[in-house]
Amino acid sequence: MRITVKNKINFQGIGLHSGEESKIILHPYKKKGINFLRKKVRIPAYIDYKMDSRRGTILKRNSQQIETVEHLLSALYVLGIDDCLIEVVKGTEIPILDGSSYPFFHKIKDAGIEKKEGEKEVLSIKKKIVYRKKSVEIKAYPCKNYKINFLFDGTKFNVDNEKESVVVNKKNYENFSKARTFGFWKEIEYLKKNNLARGASLENVLIIREGSPYKTDFRLANELVKHKIIDFIGDMALLGKKIKGEFVIKRSGHYHNGLFMKKIMEETNGFN
Repeated sequence: MRITVKNKINFQGIGLHSGEESKIILHPYKKKGINFLRKKVRIPAYIDYKMDSRRGTILKRNSQQIETVEHLLSALYVLGIDDCLIEVVKGTEIPILDGSSYPFFHKIKDAGIEKKEGEKEVLSIKKKIVYRKKSVEIKAYPCKNYKINFLFDGTKFNVDNEKESVVVNKKNYENFSKARTFGFWKEIEYLKKNNLARGASLENVLIIREGSPYKTDFRLANELVKHKIIDFIGDMALLGKKIKGEFVIKRSGHYHNGLFMKKIMEETNGFN
């Protein structure tokens, strides 16, 4: 059986990078897949439409693009939702809300799901797959579950390294879904000069200054790496399948996650 959302679900807020007001509506979907809809252009949530971006995940088709889709896609994936139409009513970016995926996960879960005809597609890692680029490394191994082992290297920003290992399921995800988008004090000028993070505030971003949270506290132990795992799940959702495999990740982000997914496509002959 495949799963879609049971009812319409609304989210509204500010876009992290655009700084513009954003509104989206999730609709039950009779067709197949997760699809965004903006100005009558349908953009599938699929790797073929992912742009090579480092600050968030961007999907583009023809003249339309949708930014910062990773937290929403992460929540949809863990909730087992295969099919959904996401109407982008206002703005070009998914609202950042509180900077975590928890508001998406919680509201969608409470709204309920609906089963529909069709088989859930599965991607099972059959052999070891390795992606390396300088200090970034991602390895995939066969596994009956979806397991992620992630090392966040904080050396560059004078924060402690963080490591987490988790089996991806609803119970575990709810425990770490409150981990927030984070940024570092030393990056602020760069972001401003490049017209990024225009919607960022202490309400939706965890700022790290001199190795510690700025004007707040950590919500969770190892909050930085836990948010990296949220992002990885959201990016990997662009493969469009339920995943079975173990992933060992060092220092990766959105850009390298995208290249790793292309590596998986190559190694599996496009899943054939």
